[in-house]
Amino acid sequence: LADCNLLPKLHIVKVVAKKYRNFDIPKGMTGIWRYLTNAYSRDEFTNTCPSDKEVEIAYSDVAKRLTK
Repeated sequence: LADCNLLPKLHIVKVVAKKYRNFDIPKGMTGIWRYLTNAYSRDEFTNTCPSDKEVEIAYSDVAKRLTK
């Protein structure tokens, strides 16, 4: 059940940080990358996860407010 809560948020952080802050989760954080890689390999996650573009659009206003 924790995966249902954490994985979408982690995906959002990954997408938004890359798009609006040019920040990638460091490759040295192997546990996080293993967790994400395993999630992306599961149909249950990929079929219900919003696309990167949807996440970028949804968080664009938040990102703009953070730059002020």
